[in-house]
Amino acid sequence: MGTIEVRLYGDLHRRAAEPVLRLSVTEGETVAEVLRRVGVDPEEVGHIFLNHRLLFTHSSMAPWLRYQVETERVPAGRHWDTPLRPGDQLGVFPRRMGMLVV
Repeated sequence: MGTIEVRLYGDLHRRAAEPVLRLSVTEGETVAEVLRRVGVDPEEVGHIFLNHRLLFTHSSMAPWLRYQVETERVPAGRHWDTPLRPGDQLGVFPRRMGMLVV
C-alpha cells in the first residue's frame, strides 16, 4: 500500500476539502475505483492525466496538441482499468473544460 495524489480541476475541485488529495491505494486499484472513492462520476470526466501524460480525453483536438500519451500501463485501451501505483499523480478535468491548451 502507498499513496497517490489526485488533483481535481474546474467544477470537480469543489468535491474535495483540499486542492490536492493524498489517498492510500492498494495494489491493483484502478483509476475508476479511485474516482469513485472521491465521488467523481466517469460521465463528468473530460480529461485525465496520469503523471503528466494524457490517459484519457473526450477532446478530438488532443492529437494536434501533441500531448505525451500514457499507453504503457493501459490494459487494452481501457483507461478506466489502468492500475495505479504508489507515487502516481492523477489530474482530472471535467467535461465542461473541453479544450485544454498547455
